[in-house]
Amino acid sequence: MATIFSNETEQLRQEYQARVTQFYQLVAQCLADRYAIRYQLEQYQDVLGQYEGSKLQLFDSASTETPALELFPLGASSLFGEGMLAVSSTMWEESLVYFSLDNIPTVAYETAKPVALFQGIQHSGWYWLAHQTDTQAVFIHDCASLQRLLTAVT
Repeated sequence: MATIFSNETEQLRQEYQARVTQFYQLVAQCLADRYAIRYQLEQYQDVLGQYEGSKLQLFDSASTETPALELFPLGASSLFGEGMLAVSSTMWEESLVYFSLDNIPTVAYETAKPVALFQGIQHSGWYWLAHQTDTQAVFIHDCASLQRLLTAVT
């Protein structure tokens, strides 16, 4: 069955793919001297339908067969954010959530004003929820924050 995208759905998909591409550019900029980088086109299916996207594979110079790290789309929407990415190694996997300042997830109680569900969201961008029991979101926006994430995954 073919998927027919509405204009709004197509716009959401394009925004998600642009955000993924922008994050991949950060990874390539920060890690090109440490890893061999390969992009692999794959088909993805989520609430926006089926579309083609890239998996980013990072190879140690010692091994060109098995990637040391892989980054790949998990979906253009999520319960809390506006898209998800996986960062995976043979040891561990972490997820990144795209939070927009226009749409920060909140929780509201009957007697109080809404409170942000996650702390530390100061900019639109990709965030790592580093600890499942903590509400602190880590903004992955530069080489230092990316390295912190990769250290946890490897």
